[in-house]
Amino acid sequence: MLCRNCSQPIVPIERYTEAGLDYCKDPECIYLCGEKITGVAVVMLHKQGFNVIPIEDARGKNFMDVHGRSF
Repeated sequence: MLCRNCSQPIVPIERYTEAGLDYCKDPECIYLCGEKITGVAVVMLHKQGFNVIPIEDARGKNFMDVHGRSF
């Protein structure tokens, strides 16, 4: 399999294909082809502290139970 950015062979192929990646580990390729995170959400979990997740995963979700408590 070849990198979609620089057309170099991806080695080791097994680890990248399992992760669903189609680019090599060269820093330039990672910067150009990698998934961009636009922001993070800090969510308070009851008795567990804070959890930081990508804003795309938090958008549209309700992190409160029916009594208004976080879970």
